[in-house]
Amino acid sequence: MTQDRAPLIEVRNLGQRFRAGPTRLFRPTPQVIAVDGVDLSIREGEVVGLVGESGCGKSTLGRTMIRLLEPTSGSITFAGQDITHVRGKRLRALRRDVQFIFQDPSSSLDPRRRIGSLVAEGLEIRGGIPAAQRAEMVAEMLERVGIDPAMARRYPHELSGGQRQRIGIARALILRPRFVVTDEAVSALDLSVQSKILNLLRELKNELNLTYLFISHDLAVVHHVADRIGVMYLGGIVELAPAADLHDRPLHPYTMSLISSIPQGRLAGTDLRRLVRVEGDPPSPVDPPSGCRFHTRCAFAQPERCATEKPVLRQLGPGHSVACHFAQEIADGTVPMRSAPVPAGKGTAAPVAPGGSAPDGLSDKLNVATRHLP
Repeated sequence: MTQDRAPLIEVRNLGQRFRAGPTRLFRPTPQVIAVDGVDLSIREGEVVGLVGESGCGKSTLGRTMIRLLEPTSGSITFAGQDITHVRGKRLRALRRDVQFIFQDPSSSLDPRRRIGSLVAEGLEIRGGIPAAQRAEMVAEMLERVGIDPAMARRYPHELSGGQRQRIGIARALILRPRFVVTDEAVSALDLSVQSKILNLLRELKNELNLTYLFISHDLAVVHHVADRIGVMYLGGIVELAPAADLHDRPLHPYTMSLISSIPQGRLAGTDLRRLVRVEGDPPSPVDPPSGCRFHTRCAFAQPERCATEKPVLRQLGPGHSVACHFAQEIADGTVPMRSAPVPAGKGTAAPVAPGGSAPDGLSDKLNVATRHLP
C-alpha cells in the first residue's frame, strides 16, 4: 500500500516566477507567477494526477520539481535529500532518478538522430557502459515499450505518433528512474492510441516500481490512472484528494466546474447540485486577483471574505484537502449559488440517476470524456 510508504518527493512552499518584460530603472519588473507556494508530497509507487486549465502552472510545477527549472522559492526533497539547489555532480546523479516524458514527441526527439541513438543518449551521458551493452539495453527497452528493436535504425519521422511517444517513454526509462513526470503524454494522440499508451505506462509502473506525476487537462483520463488527484488553478493547488473521492465528492467550486465540463461523463454518485459552470477567462498570472484567486469566476463567492483573504489548503476529510473558505458550507448546501447549475442538454448527457451505472472500461471513459477543460 502506497499510503504506508514514506514520501519519495516532497515540495514545500514551492514558487516559480518568470520575468514578463524588460527591466526598467526605478520600476519593478513585471513577473508571471507560474507556481505560487505549492505544497505536495508523493509517496513511492504512487501516481498523483495534476489537472487544470492551460496556463495554470501544471507543467511548470513538474519541471521545477525535478530541477529542469530553478525554483524561485521553497524547497524540494527527494528520497530524504534536499535537492533545491544541488549543482554539478549531485545534479547529474539526480538525473538518473528523475525523468520527464514530454507532451510532443515530434519536438522532443532530434530528427537528425536514429531511434537507437536517441534512446541510448542517457546511457552515453552516464558513461561507464560499453557500446555493446548499451545496444543490448536499448533493444531490451524498445521491446519493453512495444517497439521492434529492428526499428532502432529508423528516424523519428518514419514512425507514427504513437510509436514516437513510445520512443519518448523508452528514452525516459532507459536509466531506470524512480520518479517520472508525464506532461500531457497522451493528449496529442488518437483515442485508440491513448488507451494503449496509458496501459503501457501502468504496466511499466508495476514492472519497474515507478512513481508518477501525471499531468493532464483531461480529468477522465487522470481519474482512471491516478491514486490521488491535485487540481491547480492560477499557480496553486486548490484541491487534493483520492481519485474516487474527488469525483464523487468535489469540495472546491473549480473542481465542480471541471467535472461539469465532462459532457457525458457524469458517473454514478456525482451530486448534481455540484455541477456548476465557470464563467469568464482566467485572470492574468502577472496581476492575479487578491484573496481567493478563483473568486472572480466562482458561483459561490462571498465578496466580503473571498476577495480579501487568501484561503489555505486545509483537510476536510481523510486525505481530502481543499483551499476554499466555504467548502464545508457549499457541501452542506448552506451557501447559495450565484449562477444556475449546468443543465442537461445539447452536448451534455442527462444526469445519471441514483444507483445508475457508469462504464468501467478505459475506452468507454475516454469516449465520454471531454478533451478540454472549460
